Amino acid sequence: MKCIISLLLVIFVFSASLNSQQITMKRNNYVTEIKIKVNPEHIYSYYQEGNQVNVKFKSSIRLNLSEIPENPFIAKLSSGKDSIFLFVNKNIDVFLEKESDGLKIILARDKKFDELLIKSEINPPQMVSTDVNNVDEAAENALIKIDDAVNKKQFNNAIDLINNFLKNTSDGFYAIEAYYKLGETYLKLGESSEIYYKRAAEIFDNFTTRYHFYFRYNDALENAAEASYNAHDYEKALKFYKMIFDRQPTSNKGKDALTRMGEIYTNIGQNDRAIKIYMEYIKKFGDNTEINNKIGYLYAKMGDFNTAYSYFYDFIESKQFNFESPDMLFEIAKVLENKKLYNNANEIYQYVFEKHKGDVNAGEAIYRSANIYENLRNNEAVDKLLLNCKNNYAGDFYGQLCALQYTEKHVNEQNGDYWKSFLNNVITSENSDLRARALFLLLKAFYQEGNIDEAFNIVKTIESEYLSSSVMDDVAKLKQDILYKLAEKKFEEGKLDESKNIINTLLEEFPSTKADKVAELEQDILYKLAEKKFESGDLAGSKNIIKKMLEEFPTTKYKKDIETILANIETIKEKEKRNKFIASMDDRILNIKNYNDYVAFLNYLRTISTDDNYTDVPVDSYIKKVYPEFIQYLYSRGDIEGFTVAVLDYISLVGKESVDKNIISNFYKVIEDRIMEDVDTKEYVSAIREYERIKSNGIDREYLEVIDEFISYALFKVGEKEKAKDFLLDKQGPLITKYGKLMDIILNNKMPVDEINKYSVDLIKFLINELKTINPTLAYSFASAYKNDDNLTLSSQYEIIDETSDENIRANLMVDFYLTLKDKDRKYKEIFADVFYQAGLIYYDDSNYKNVVEVLGEYENVGKDKDSLAQVYYLMGKSYVNLNKVDLARQYFMKVINGYPVSPLANLAKQELEKISS
Repeated sequence: MKCIISLLLVIFVFSASLNSQQITMKRNNYVTEIKIKVNPEHIYSYYQEGNQVNVKFKSSIRLNLSEIPENPFIAKLSSGKDSIFLFVNKNIDVFLEKESDGLKIILARDKKFDELLIKSEINPPQMVSTDVNNVDEAAENALIKIDDAVNKKQFNNAIDLINNFLKNTSDGFYAIEAYYKLGETYLKLGESSEIYYKRAAEIFDNFTTRYHFYFRYNDALENAAEASYNAHDYEKALKFYKMIFDRQPTSNKGKDALTRMGEIYTNIGQNDRAIKIYMEYIKKFGDNTEINNKIGYLYAKMGDFNTAYSYFYDFIESKQFNFESPDMLFEIAKVLENKKLYNNANEIYQYVFEKHKGDVNAGEAIYRSANIYENLRNNEAVDKLLLNCKNNYAGDFYGQLCALQYTEKHVNEQNGDYWKSFLNNVITSENSDLRARALFLLLKAFYQEGNIDEAFNIVKTIESEYLSSSVMDDVAKLKQDILYKLAEKKFEEGKLDESKNIINTLLEEFPSTKADKVAELEQDILYKLAEKKFESGDLAGSKNIIKKMLEEFPTTKYKKDIETILANIETIKEKEKRNKFIASMDDRILNIKNYNDYVAFLNYLRTISTDDNYTDVPVDSYIKKVYPEFIQYLYSRGDIEGFTVAVLDYISLVGKESVDKNIISNFYKVIEDRIMEDVDTKEYVSAIREYERIKSNGIDREYLEVIDEFISYALFKVGEKEKAKDFLLDKQGPLITKYGKLMDIILNNKMPVDEINKYSVDLIKFLINELKTINPTLAYSFASAYKNDDNLTLSSQYEIIDETSDENIRANLMVDFYLTLKDKDRKYKEIFADVFYQAGLIYYDDSNYKNVVEVLGEYENVGKDKDSLAQVYYLMGKSYVNLNKVDLARQYFMKVINGYPVSPLANLAKQELEKISS
């Protein structure tokens, strides 16, 4: 059985520990084994999810991943920051096992096949008797026809014949024989397509279960084992081979079954079990060189080269190499190489690659042999073998590896173009790391021959396509010399900018490479560039280069030369700048037509006022010329907000002392109007913010006389009483606005008695209206002090009393209003008749019955509310009772009874009459 072995080598590094690790892969037709060699403590978790295997590490990793050789088990292998992801193909079983030196992943073929469209759906015959005494000629002829079709390899025809026969004959000897032939037919079909082996295995499995008495039972066991084996159902195959061995343990068939069991365990990677089987073979049948080799092969695969060598020993001594497969010989040679028996190992390696040139191990055999000769210092043999491998296996991994190894030995002996042709197959290899190594060797060749441009192009290719390859450190070392040589070449060609860019790249990527020769070249480049830009008129460019040069090389040999260039640059720049600025500004001013023009021009001025390049031009004079015009433009258009913002901006630019007095005056008038408007519309917070906006620029006292009064009132309205008071304390002139006069009364809690009767009616109404919600007593006193209009005074007093919620204050004010009203004309008494009624109730509650009859007597004279008169008469009657004036009391109780007979008070009056009459 031919066994294919392939190797995948992946290097990965843990960021935390910086220890290089390996991933290796071994594969044959049936099993792939992947080994992640790492300290198990680094593994955080490992598990299978669908067709994906996830391995997560405790530290981040950086993978240098070689391309995977074609593998029927693996779809993809990739990595994340701290993980490795393995994607397997369909119908592949996965087994994960952590070991002392890492994690083992076994991939094996799944036993399940897709459902086959097999022709036969006949169940096994039911009859178990094999009595053939009664010959059935028709059945005999049917079986003969079946045999004839099979002999002619007309298998489909044979299956049709068997199926038709079994439909009519479901029991007896002939049915069992036909069923056996059906299995044989499918077994033969399996030679052309292995999917038929599964059907054959099922038939013979049924056969051995049902017909153990049948004479073909042993043959059926062998067929069941073979079919199961070929269908990759190794579990069943092992079962049948064991049954064969158990039935005939000392026969050749038993011996062959034991051998086949060992092969199966080997193929599915269960080496321990395979060794156990082969040991049993030796125990039963004695020493056997072939079996010893198989055991040695398994120990070699397990890495136990000492034990492997002990089993290979007799075969090695016999040197009968033609009796073993190249795969076995290759493993024997590897064991010998490990034991440092180099001559013996080379002898077998040579036999493999000379006698088995087409074998998968031939290329590696040459490669290993070359390495042995390398250790033996036989350079002639090494070169011969490497070239042999390169020429005969140019498309294979080891052929390409040999080409690389040969090139590494002789790279100095040929030019780059030669090696480019020599390594052609490696450069186009599917293995990315091999391609990277080939490119690096070409890089060395072109660099050594002085072809710097080609060498640099290869560096760029490696960096763009093979950044994670194993050659990057070597490329980086060589790249420093290449960059310097390239910069030197460009400088000599007069391509100063290109040369400087290359130097910059060199210093950015390799800061520690600041060698004397690099610094010297960089100074030469910078000075030549500065001189060139000055001569071309690019003064700013020249100055920037000089500045950079002085920062990097303060003691440069070009110091005096560059100081002269700088002085000339400054002289030219100052002159050009001033002339250009002055010439352009007048044109700009003449072209100002509208708002956008003003804004654009002033923004330009603001920009250049902070630009170091304009420190010597008269920017301020243009600001002072244009900004006032812009401000007046906004003011004349009624753009109050724009005007305000512009004035504040202008003040910030030139200082308030430099601003025209008319602008300042208009500005504060605008602010005053806006604050007054906010206060009038009760937007107190907006008024305060408007004041805060101008406060930071400093406000002249003369403009605050009115604003202070507005802000004091606004602050009071938002609950800032103490701040409101401070504004009035700072005021120097007389109070001007109604808000100021109101705040003076509120904050000082006193009335301007001498001035009240000089106030306008509107002011009086405003003050009373504001005061009554804050301090009704003070508002009432204020209204009482106003003597110019009785109607206004009395109506205001009444409103204050009516809107007062405090009952004590309301009672006191009501009594006072009554005392004022009783001396007034009858018309006022009629207007405010309710006051007498309310005052009478107050006196009655205070038991002041004398005043009750006096006050309610006034109400009786002027009152118009008839419903209220019933209560008035009743209270007067009660009051006269308390004053011991019974006759008067009787009169008023009778007024209630006669005037308001349906009122509840009439019954109360009757009760009172009965009391005073008894």
